[in-house]
Amino acid sequence: MKLDSPLVIVLVLVGVLLHAVGCNESTSNTTADVSVEHDAKPRRITSPSDPPISDDAETEQRVVELEREIPTEQSTPADSTTEERAVSRSSGSSDFSSVLKNSDVRVPQVLLSKAYGDTCLRKVGDSLAEYQFTTADADARLQSLESSLGAKLTVVVFADLEFAPSEEQVRRLEQDVFVKYGRYDVAVVAVHVGDIQRAQEFRSQIPSGIALLADTENAYESISTMKPPRTFLLDSSGTIVWLDIEYSRSERVSLDNAIRFHLKQLFETAGSPSDRDWF
Repeated sequence: MKLDSPLVIVLVLVGVLLHAVGCNESTSNTTADVSVEHDAKPRRITSPSDPPISDDAETEQRVVELEREIPTEQSTPADSTTEERAVSRSSGSSDFSSVLKNSDVRVPQVLLSKAYGDTCLRKVGDSLAEYQFTTADADARLQSLESSLGAKLTVVVFADLEFAPSEEQVRRLEQDVFVKYGRYDVAVVAVHVGDIQRAQEFRSQIPSGIALLADTENAYESISTMKPPRTFLLDSSGTIVWLDIEYSRSERVSLDNAIRFHLKQLFETAGSPSDRDWF
């Protein structure tokens, strides 16, 4: 058979085509294998959409713990009032050890820059007991803060209830303080820095166990040079033992720690077992 015959030429072309097809299939299969092997490897996610690591991870964790410690309302009727729910949650065992359970208690600190510190006209060691405020009820009585103090501690929040964040802060006092510590004689007082009418309108939104007052005498002007909020923790005599100048997640954690610390101090210095029954 001649090499230049048409049949030979056709056979050669067919062979070349078959060889080319075989090479493409082999290359395709190799690429797929590599792709599968690559996908099977663990990948480190570095997308910009990933949540950043919090610079305040300890505070975030403590906020979660704080919220988990709040009693639930499962045993409370669904149609109960705010006041009834608060009473239901604040009743029960008074085992003081539960206050310190699963939580570190640190010495409370008030860390303020000089500029912010200068806005505080009343600081740790000063008394607020003598200040006069008006009750947010129908009687609208003028009374000293001393009459609203708790037997052990008192949380006092100055807020402007014309603003939503201040309303939220005062509402959270029910869960963060009144429900958890009311049974240990920790009182809660909210002072609206404004007119009595707004305080009276807000009265029904918080349980009666939280005292709501209005600063009709402009007492706040001698407490701070900045607008509210201001949060104070007072001892039984009305002396400031801790304070903060903002409302934030970290402030809630710091307040909770300060309450626990001072309750622990009172418990450890109570003396005899009969005195400790006071708790």
